[in-house]
Amino acid sequence: MQLLCYVLRAVICIFNIYTSLWFLDNVLVCNSEIRKKKKFIFCALILLILIVGEEIGILSAVIWYYSILFIYAIYIKAKVNLSNVFWITQSVSNCLCVFILTYIFGAFFEKCTFLEFYNDNSLLKQIIFFFSVLFRIKIIKVNIKNRFIIDNLSNNQKVIAILVFLIIQFFLIITLKGSVVTNNPVTFYDGILVILLFGVDIFFYKILTFLSKEIEEKYLLEMSIKKSELEERYIEEISQIYTDIKSWKHDYRNNINVICNLAVENKHEELFKYIEEFDKEIMVAEAVIYSGVFIIDSVVTSKYLYGSSKGIKFKINTDKIEKGNISDFDINIIISNILDNAIEGALRAKEKKVDINIYEKDNNIVFKIRNTFDGYIEKCNGSYLTIKEKNLHGLGINRVKKVISKYNGMLYMSDDNNIFESKVIIPIK
Repeated sequence: MQLLCYVLRAVICIFNIYTSLWFLDNVLVCNSEIRKKKKFIFCALILLILIVGEEIGILSAVIWYYSILFIYAIYIKAKVNLSNVFWITQSVSNCLCVFILTYIFGAFFEKCTFLEFYNDNSLLKQIIFFFSVLFRIKIIKVNIKNRFIIDNLSNNQKVIAILVFLIIQFFLIITLKGSVVTNNPVTFYDGILVILLFGVDIFFYKILTFLSKEIEEKYLLEMSIKKSELEERYIEEISQIYTDIKSWKHDYRNNINVICNLAVENKHEELFKYIEEFDKEIMVAEAVIYSGVFIIDSVVTSKYLYGSSKGIKFKINTDKIEKGNISDFDINIIISNILDNAIEGALRAKEKKVDINIYEKDNNIVFKIRNTFDGYIEKCNGSYLTIKEKNLHGLGINRVKKVISKYNGMLYMSDDNNIFESKVIIPIK
């Protein structure tokens, strides 16, 4: 029996570290770049507070828990924003509720059975604590699922939510009157009030989730409309670029004649200016790729011109391909978003490079884009996030995934040695 208690204690410690890491990675900061050793230090401190909470008192434990989480948030973010404060207060509130409910159920079972609860070596105590940790894991799973939804709340709504969570915590601590710390049995009325407060906590969180989903739907609709308008205008612009390039080819001989005449007449200043402008037009002409699909050629050309103006070196290889039943609009969404992300990453790297490969293989269109980046990358729930998408909540990549799935295609993303690769494979029908 004693051995089983020790085993359960060890399992509970491991689960507490696991849930703390999970919270720090996916809820509070969404996998920020921080060494695992340092994260484990914070987790160990959190675990220590959970273990000695009975000895130092609930209020002291809560204060220390807040301190550790805020120090961590400041350490990895260099600031404490409302979103982090919301998640910290919500986490402490849920942790406190679970902790107190554990003691309520423990006191109940002690009265109804011959088992002891208010004893550190009690098997009943360890079993109940084990299930409370599992319950915490479930709560964190819900938090991870709703993280981006809740982050869409306005600042005023977040402030109200934070105040409600703090009020709930205050009443939870006052209600127990130290009975948990002093090992005095929890009264029936204490238990009822705690359960009611816990219910209010859950109910309020559900209301926030419902409100934020409405905000999210409205936001996505507005962004979709704006995105569609921008994409239509963008297609018109790149079509114009393509037309200008074609007309430039017809004027090539005329440009050579002008340069020769300026050289013969020794008009050096005008000659240099003309050559400078002519060189820009040559760069535009060289940017054109010939895949046989107008929208692909136009989009890649446009992105090449923009990236080159920012100092990025491009390597572009393309075969003649067939686009099958993929619409121009969808091709634009896929290539534009992936190339935008590649350019964004390359701009942060010391060596700015983007490689573009477009080809057919086994009756599939393949878009493979590789770019350098600075080695720092954000991931949440296994998905990559760009700098822009931390604010847009992954809108660009999500749209790409939806378009690719519509054609039963696949998107592969990986990073290794400061090289990021995106690979899109879409069947040709």
